[in-house]
This record gives sequence, structure tokens and C-alpha cells, in this order.
Amino acid sequence: MDGADHLWERFDPPAPEDGSLATLPIETATPEDDTPEARQHWKEERDTAYAAQSRPFSVAATRLAQEEKDEQDIADEPWRRGRAGTSIGRAVHAVLQVVDLETGNGLEDIAKAQAAAEGVPGRADDIARLVRRALDSPLVKRALNSERWWREAPVAGPVGDGIVEGFIDLLFEEEGGFVIVDYKTDALRSDDEIEQAMARYRLQGGGYALALGKATGATVKEVSFLFLEPNREVPVDDLSGAMREAEGAALALFSGSTSQ
Repeated sequence: MDGADHLWERFDPPAPEDGSLATLPIETATPEDDTPEARQHWKEERDTAYAAQSRPFSVAATRLAQEEKDEQDIADEPWRRGRAGTSIGRAVHAVLQVVDLETGNGLEDIAKAQAAAEGVPGRADDIARLVRRALDSPLVKRALNSERWWREAPVAGPVGDGIVEGFIDLLFEEEGGFVIVDYKTDALRSDDEIEQAMARYRLQGGGYALALGKATGATVKEVSFLFLEPNREVPVDDLSGAMREAEGAALALFSGSTSQ
């Protein structure tokens, strides 16, 4: 706070005119208290309080991945640039939250409604196409054949002095533990682009697994990203390592050793 150091000054409250409080002891700083050492101690306590207030209490798994936005813009597809690209990504996720994953009944109507809601009514067919790819994927079919599955599952787990949290697009349980699925609408053209995307999203996947494991004590056996363009599912390599990396990143944020 600019000028905060000038707040340190001696203040003697005026004596009441009627003398009603004259017998009550009033603690005030004495000249001996107003020393450079005392001022420095006060400043250190103030700075410690400011630092504690500036640290995050919770952090989203997507924040650990340091994503600047939900999806990446693709230069050679004008309809996916800028806000439109992000809107289509949101619309795809919204449709996948409500559409029947087994039959896809009503997909076109739901896609039209979400396209209109996101301000891209002319892209309903593109949204429906990407959703259909998800419905036809082996990963979603695994979920439907699993013991239990959930969509848009909220998760939050304690890490150090804070909480790692997020919403899992698709979560299911099968023999050996839980499987986490995250849909991505990035339009990727090569193996190199997929590798770069996985490097960006690695800590996000590790953060989801970390939060779920901390919250439930259960085993997370797999985290996979389902890229709908070009229709590929890619698991996180060395998931336990990704979880450790996510935990380290979260602890650094909570301790204030890195900027938000």
C-alpha cells in the first residue's frame, strides 16, 4: 500500500470533557515505543499479514496447467478463431453434459440451442459433429460399460494449506480404480501438436487425479484427454509423476512462492 509507512505515528486521544472516562486506563504508545526497531517490527507484521491475504486458498486444476483460455485458436479455421473458438468449445461441453451418451437422442436440437446460447447459431452442425465423435469414442463407451459413471463431477481435495478443485467432464469407475476423462476441442493437425497439447494439459490431469485421490482415498488409474479434433484419446504418461508435479505446483501457489 503506497504511503503505508507514514501511518505510524503517535496518537494520544483527547481527554473527555466531562471526565467520565478519566479513571479508565488507556494504553498508548510511549515515546520509548516509537523507535526504529518498533517501527520495523510493525512493518514486518503488516507485510506478513498482506502476504497471507494474497495467497490463494483454493486453485483450479486448470490453473495448475496455466491455461490462458479453454481451447486453442486455429489459424486456418476462421470459425474457430478468437471468441468463436472458445464459444464452440463451451457449447460442445454443454451438450455433452446433457445429451444421452448412449443413444445421442435429440443431439441436433440440443446443439442448435447451445450454439444460439453461445452466439454462434451458424455452427450448430460443427458442434453436433464434435459431440458425435465423443459419443462414438471407445473412451465414452468404456464409461457406459463401467460400474458407475458421472458427468461434470465436482471434485476438491486438501493439499497443504489449500484446496485443489475442479469439474471432471466424465468420471467412471472400473476394476482397478477411477478413470478421468477431459474433452478437448483443440483442432490439432500432427503428432507434434498433440505432444505440445499434452505438455500443456499434463498438470491439469495430474491436478484432477490429485484432488480426487485426496478427497476419496481411492485409486485413480487413468487420466485421458479426448481430443475431438482429430478424434484421438491420449492418456497422461506417468500419472503418479503428474500428480506429484501438480501437488508441487499447488503448494508453491499456497505458500506464495510464485505469482498467480
